[in-house]
Amino acid sequence: MELYSGKIAFFYDLFFEHIKEDEYFYEYFIKLNDGPALEIGSGTGRLLIPYLRSGLRVSGVEPSAQMIEICNQKAEKINLHPTVYQQFLQDLDIQEQYKTIYMPLFVFQNIIKREDAIKALNKVYKYLLPEGQVLISTYFPWNDPTGTYDQTWRINAIREIEGSTTVLSESISFDKFEQIQTKYFKFESFKNNKLEESFIVPAHLRFYSRFELEGMLESAGFKDIQVYGDYTFYEASSNSNALIFTAKKA
Repeated sequence: MELYSGKIAFFYDLFFEHIKEDEYFYEYFIKLNDGPALEIGSGTGRLLIPYLRSGLRVSGVEPSAQMIEICNQKAEKINLHPTVYQQFLQDLDIQEQYKTIYMPLFVFQNIIKREDAIKALNKVYKYLLPEGQVLISTYFPWNDPTGTYDQTWRINAIREIEGSTTVLSESISFDKFEQIQTKYFKFESFKNNKLEESFIVPAHLRFYSRFELEGMLESAGFKDIQVYGDYTFYEASSNSNALIFTAKKA
């Protein structure tokens, strides 16, 4: 889990904490299916902390110790004490069950091996209460994914903090046959226009077609599968950038 370990946890928070487009979407479904919820890939608390602050009963699963530490530090500042299990979803071993299990920011696609993905869905089914629901965010590169790792970097974002400027760039390769994208993140920190630090970290995502993932959910025992587009409450279409699958425990 190199991408979310060590110093990367700090940079992750710097660049991704501000994302809010999915916050209301998951909150709506958690409230609709009233009961305890579990966030998979809770990270540094981007969603977990606001949900706890609003009174929702939400716990987290996160394999990175550094991400959990940052989450706890932020929560303590506002007198919150989140429960976060340091585990991988496919190996999940806990006592509780939940009415909602949700996977934001495409975390399900971080599970590269198909057998691990199948195990993960079976774990979700096991830890849902009767009529519990799962929500899985995914995306698929509708445009021809021909990006290659050719050292042609595209600047993604720039952040200023404590007198330093950090630049996040990315380069993408795509294995169409295996349906795996590798995105290379390059972090560069500058101070007084001088490069102080630079490192590259790869992140892998497996893509699923709509019917492929629906079939995997059905095989795991789920029913009432629906697919929403872009964190709206409308059915997904070929114009949707994000596909959010919802399903119920049979």
